[in-house]
Amino acid sequence: MGLQPSTEVILLPCIRKYLFVVRNLDMTKKLKIILAILLALLLVQHSFGQDTSKLLNTTWQTLKAQLSRRTNLSKRLAEFLEPNKITDTSIIEQLKANTVLLRNLLDLDKIDSITITKIHDRNDSLSISISKGVDVLQTDKSLIPTNEFEDIAIQLEGTENRIYIAIRDFNEICKNNGRYDLYFKKPLGDTEAIEIKND
Repeated sequence: MGLQPSTEVILLPCIRKYLFVVRNLDMTKKLKIILAILLALLLVQHSFGQDTSKLLNTTWQTLKAQLSRRTNLSKRLAEFLEPNKITDTSIIEQLKANTVLLRNLLDLDKIDSITITKIHDRNDSLSISISKGVDVLQTDKSLIPTNEFEDIAIQLEGTENRIYIAIRDFNEICKNNGRYDLYFKKPLGDTEAIEIKND
């Protein structure tokens, strides 16, 4: 003995404006319709998740490329300072060490909160080392800045600007997708506040 069909029309709540189901369908057809709707909703959600992941990865790769470029320039700066016999050799050693450590972290090619925090912190340390190296060249009267140094300084300045933009873009994607755990903190010395609100 099967279920008796009726002609009552019901509206499914999840797609209230778009789909009416007539109750005179047998139970199998109803189940198939409901399963098809659920499958469609899952596919849409899965597709959105992939787009978010792809966008995060793309903006991360851009930021990573700029940080890598900066490590190349900091290596050149250390190589430039080394033969100049500056009195505080620890500046060169810190510059070299921070360059290598940041490069190693960038080579991990991971996007997780722990790695991003380590990269951020090492990037801050490298910023301090670069500033100290540039300050030595600008204040030590025995050192004469050359065209090579000016080239490194100009490229570093351009890279800093691109890093700032890449961090801003990456953080915006994280914020828009609720991934505050991946938020890359502001570059050292940046005074513009970026608010993080957990809604």
